[in-house]
Amino acid sequence: MDQSGSVQRLVLDAESTEWAIMYSLPNDPCDNYGYSGANGICRNSHPICMCLQGFTPRSQEEWEVFNTSSGCMRRIPLVCHGGEGFSQLLGVKLPGILEFSLNKSMNIEECRVKCLMNCSCTAYANSDISGVASGCIMWFGDLVDVTVFIDEDKIATFRTSCMGDLKASNILLDSNMNPKISDFGLARVFGGDENEGKTKKVGGT
Repeated sequence: MDQSGSVQRLVLDAESTEWAIMYSLPNDPCDNYGYSGANGICRNSHPICMCLQGFTPRSQEEWEVFNTSSGCMRRIPLVCHGGEGFSQLLGVKLPGILEFSLNKSMNIEECRVKCLMNCSCTAYANSDISGVASGCIMWFGDLVDVTVFIDEDKIATFRTSCMGDLKASNILLDSNMNPKISDFGLARVFGGDENEGKTKKVGGT
C-alpha cells in the first residue's frame, strides 16, 4: 500500500533493478468511497463528478480545480409538502449514508407516500427486487457515494424540489417508473421475524 492508500502489486525488473507496477487498486476514481462528495454523482465520463439534479457544488472554486470532496447542496431548500417530489436516476449504485429505515411489508407506493411525508427522507426504493419487487427502504440526510453504471438496470429515486431546474432530458427513467435497489450492506442483522428496523449506517456495494 502506498502513501495515498492505493494497493499495488510490484515486480522487480531484473535488468533495470527497478520496481514496476503490475496493478493498482482502486483503478477508477469512483472506486474511492464518496469521491464526489455528499449529493454528488461519480461516473466514468467527463466530468467525473456532477451534482444530483436540483443541487449545485457547495464550493464552485474547489470544483473548478477538480476537488469535489465538499459535495453539493440544494439550489432551493425543501419546503415540506410545498411542491417537492421525486426524480429518478437509471443505472446507479445506491448510496451509503448515515441513517436509513427498512420496512419489508410495504409496497413501493406506500414507501413513496411515507417518504414524502417525512421531510428528512431524501430517497427511497424497494428493499427486495428478487422476483416481485417489494419492501421499502428510505434514506435520510445527505446521499453519499452514488455511482453511475450505465450497463446496470438499477434506479435511485431521490427527493427534489419541483421548483428546481429539472429537465426531462437529464432524468433517466425506466419504462415502468419503478425504482430498484442495488446490493447494500447493513450495519446490523435483522431477525427472521422482523419486518421493520432502523440502523445508523448503510454501505452500498
